[in-house]
Amino acid sequence: MTRELGKCTESNLPGDLRSLGIRPSPMPKGSFAVATPYLYERQTEYWTSRGIESYFLDAGYQIVTFPLSQIAEEHVPFDFVFLQPTFCKMFGIQYKSLYKNGSDHWRLTEHQHINLQEFEDWAFYGLSEMKLANEHGIALHKTMFVPVNIDYHNKLHKGDFGPYYRWGGFVTHLEQCTIGRKVDSADDIRNAIRPAARQSLRDVDEYLVDIFVANLEAHRLLHLQHT
Repeated sequence: MTRELGKCTESNLPGDLRSLGIRPSPMPKGSFAVATPYLYERQTEYWTSRGIESYFLDAGYQIVTFPLSQIAEEHVPFDFVFLQPTFCKMFGIQYKSLYKNGSDHWRLTEHQHINLQEFEDWAFYGLSEMKLANEHGIALHKTMFVPVNIDYHNKLHKGDFGPYYRWGGFVTHLEQCTIGRKVDSADDIRNAIRPAARQSLRDVDEYLVDIFVANLEAHRLLHLQHT
């Protein structure tokens, strides 16, 4: 008797079906298993976010971290970054893990992608190229930072988008004021993450994992993160 786990062959069809002339349908050519990530998204989020904080700590920054949801509760100490009237830049990141099976790609969600366009002048996809957990120490350097205003693809391949940044170039452009949003007050931050059309912070909390506000002169960093 021929039996293959997970396949329906003619020899293991019930006799009454064989007698009716029913035959198993062949698997379509070129079919693949469901795509799976090399690493869970929460892993790449955590390691890359930690890498960003480590970079700023090594650069001499003081850092405070708060849940993004606490902005609505007025618990975030914005004075920490606006204590001195100096140069502050803001940027946000939505992380994506690399998927395998077929060609390597990242998975985008259309609803999320559409909503991210409201933050297109300061939000980025963090596309991880990590394939092994033992690369966690270099997670930041295995990430491409891509503006969210790229064309939508459910399966995003490396050739589907234009220029991107590695971390060193990203920070350089942040300092040169060619990326990110300049903010001068707590109201500037609130207006950036809660456009006038929105009534709550729920959406930005859902679509962005990390928001950073960096005082580039006073060397202070406010990190707001999704919980």
